[in-house]
Amino acid sequence: MGPFNETVSERQKDGRAELRCVVPDKARCIAWMMENPKLFPFLRSSECTDGSFLIELQDGTFEAHVIECKLTINQDSRNKAKAQMAWTLVRLHALAGALGIQLARAVLYTAYCNDQLSKDPGLLKVPLGAIDALTAEDEEVVDALEGQFDWPEQEISLSGFEERFPHRAVKLSAASAGGVAEGCCVLASP
Repeated sequence: MGPFNETVSERQKDGRAELRCVVPDKARCIAWMMENPKLFPFLRSSECTDGSFLIELQDGTFEAHVIECKLTINQDSRNKAKAQMAWTLVRLHALAGALGIQLARAVLYTAYCNDQLSKDPGLLKVPLGAIDALTAEDEEVVDALEGQFDWPEQEISLSGFEERFPHRAVKLSAASAGGVAEGCCVLASP
């Protein structure tokens, strides 16, 4: 028996992104894809990522692997992806509780074709002063800066979670003539 493969994809009017995910040999896995409306319907929402996996570890606990595909990474798509990852993790924790399994950790993935954040991070004013003295506008700027400068970091934070999560930015191939950008990654512990 070889490794398990599943494709996570996102379709947009200007093209399609596909990431082939490989689960290590002999690992037990629960896969959920946004495109499968019958499997875990409470996870099906535009607020969730394109795909996620619960993979059993040798000690009997599970890891959540959460994948979002974006053709283009810019500030808006990055913020949306992080919000989708947070909502997916909330739902996966609920699913794990219902199944009676323990989630040991989560690994996040962003599959992308075009990177606009690294090329032009923009010029934002950095608020000065004590954190408790920030205005609402300054807090928005700080949130934008934190979101912008964690790309493509290996650890990111998500709203609503105290811990930082391992993150893998997966570069997809340039879109083919059929408009499909493709890539592959092995879902494994950091």
